[in-house]
Amino acid sequence: MSARVTSFADLTSDNGLLVVERIDHAGRSPAGMTRQQVVHRYKGIDGALWPGDETETDALPLHRGLAGLSRLDRVRSYVRAVRTRSKCDLLLVERRAAEQSTQCQPVDGKDHPIQSQVGLLGYDLGFVEGPDNNYSLLYHEVIHPRFPDLGRFAIALNQNLLAPSLDVAQEILSAQRSLEQGGASFETTVGPEICDTLAVYEFAERALA
Repeated sequence: MSARVTSFADLTSDNGLLVVERIDHAGRSPAGMTRQQVVHRYKGIDGALWPGDETETDALPLHRGLAGLSRLDRVRSYVRAVRTRSKCDLLLVERRAAEQSTQCQPVDGKDHPIQSQVGLLGYDLGFVEGPDNNYSLLYHEVIHPRFPDLGRFAIALNQNLLAPSLDVAQEILSAQRSLEQGGASFETTVGPEICDTLAVYEFAERALA
């Protein structure tokens, strides 16, 4: 179940479409559930991005791993083709969600046509920078924990294994930063990417028909 969107942020390079194949690729066991349950429930940005063959994917112009909303019809066709051979989700991702808020003003004072097609799944933490450059702190460090201080948040995640609110997302980020200050290393500790708060939306099945 997802929350219905009442308005949507101005469409910038911080927002876009993402296709994710759901795979089990964590090196650790999940907290309190089976690996199969994680593959079934998790709806965030971690997984194999744009899993179509090279010809299919090259036909979709991507910016930092996301396709623009103007490409929605083409991405729908891509998803229909890919779903015949893999489990994948079509998502709408909003970067910098903590700054923008999901209840922001509609575009140009009007509802954007996409708002009736999507619902909020929750908030992920991490980054998407390219088809082979994505990472979720929730997937790798909360759902499949190394540290109890992060693993304890697994019970706070919603049914999509995402943070149910910006407040919960910020609590998890604060715990991660405290661990980093104590010497722990994460994917974002040494790389140029930052651990961002990302709002993740799903498309209604009727929107994919």
